[in-house]
Formats: sequence, structure tokens, C-alpha cells
Amino acid sequence: MLVLCREPGRLDEGNSLPPAGRFPSIETFAPRPSSNMRTVLQLVALDARVRLAGGSHNTSDGLNKRLLNTLKAGYRLNTSRLQLLNLLDVQSSLERLRHVAPARRGSMQPPDLRKLEQCLTEVRRSLMMAGEVWNLAGSAFTHLTRLLPVQLEGEEPRFEPIESEELQRLALFNASIPIEKRAPVSFSEELARYKKAAADVTATTARVARAGETLRNAENGFRVGVLEAHELASALLEHSQRRRELMQRKMRACVARDTLYALAGLLPKRLGLS
Repeated sequence: MLVLCREPGRLDEGNSLPPAGRFPSIETFAPRPSSNMRTVLQLVALDARVRLAGGSHNTSDGLNKRLLNTLKAGYRLNTSRLQLLNLLDVQSSLERLRHVAPARRGSMQPPDLRKLEQCLTEVRRSLMMAGEVWNLAGSAFTHLTRLLPVQLEGEEPRFEPIESEELQRLALFNASIPIEKRAPVSFSEELARYKKAAADVTATTARVARAGETLRNAENGFRVGVLEAHELASALLEHSQRRRELMQRKMRACVARDTLYALAGLLPKRLGLS
């Protein structure tokens, strides 16, 4: 059975996370025996019941907290992995562009080459930061589940808004919980955080669409010779940044959604683990 640790969070304060490790190599993403998030949650639920059944803590309250913290750790791990892979793909695209551009036109003007190199430098800097974020997320996941980061199957967090009637139901369930047993965070505050996160997903989705259209126009312009290589590179960077921003927004919205269910005491039921 897994030995689970506690992850710091608003609903369940715990010990500090271990320090980040080294920057992951591309071999880190090689296929290995893995578990989907459903399997991880089932293991966490089983462990929580065994550990909490004989203690002074309420089993359902403890299970709520464990599941929420596991979801948060999984969302962060998968999001950081996807963002890192996105940047690796952008770096490869820019390096190909650096070789293709001179071949198409015979040579590149120094200003164009210099700006293209600046774009590559920016991506490499972003890669280093993304690597650190991935390491921290991996450390948190392992600290909580005792599973290696590569053992969690990669999946982008999927955010589906909560219907207004369901939000009202969650608020009623939260209000029915005795005050002394409620989490030390306000449902109304978390509800406001959820609504903002959902609105951010909608707005960022529109920005990704606009950046995608700009990128397609830049690719066509470069292909017919009316745009320089660095202009295509800039459009590629903008699209990448917007996509990574959307991943982050979706992750936050998923966490905010699941937090509402946890505050209502319904997260295990929602996940089919009650």
C-alpha cells in the first residue's frame, strides 16, 4: 500500500515540499509503467480510509482533503509537463526555421538573424523556468503519493463549468456542515474564485484562437516571402505563450471547481469514491 504524505494547501496544512531536483532530460518522458489519475485517486482513497478509520479525525473529512490535494498535485504535474513539452516543440520549430530561412532566400540579413536568435534565447530561458516548475510539481506529487512523476499518465486538465443549480446545491451542502467541522476557508470566497477562474478560461480560449490565426497568417506570409523569419518566430512564440496560459487557467479552474465539491463534502461522491 502507498504511504501518503500531506501536501500544503488551504484545506490541509502540511510540511514543506522537498527541494527541486535537476532539470529533466528529454529521456524523462520515455514511456514507463504508468497509472491514470483515476487509479491514483483510488489508491489514495483506500489509504485514507485505512489510516483515518481508527483515528480521531472524521474519515469523510479526511478523505475529502486527501482527494483534493491529490487532484491538485496531479493537475499541476500534468500541466507543467505539457507546458514543458510545448516549449521543447517550439524550440525545435525555431531551430528548423533558423536552417530553413537561409536555404529559402540564399542568406539571412543580420538584423533578421539577430532577432531570430533572440527568440531562441527567450525560449531557452523559458525552458529552464518550465523545467524548475516541472520538478517542483513532480516533487509535490511524489511527496503526496510516493509515485514517480513519470508514473502518472499525461492528460490535460479538462474543465467543465458547474451548472448554476449545482452551485446552489453545493452551497446548501456546505451550509449544512456544522461550523466546527467546516474547512477554514469561506465557501463564498471559493465560489468567487471559481467564477473568476471560469471566466479566465473563456477569455484565454479566445486569445488562443486569435494567436492561432495570427500564426497561420505568419506562416503563409513567410511561405510567399512577404514576412521575415523573425516575424514568424514571434508569432510562434505568442501562440505558444497563449496556449501555455490556457493550460494554466484550466488547471486553476479545475482546482477551484473541485475545491467547491470538497467544501460541500461531496468530492468523494463526485469522483465515485464515496
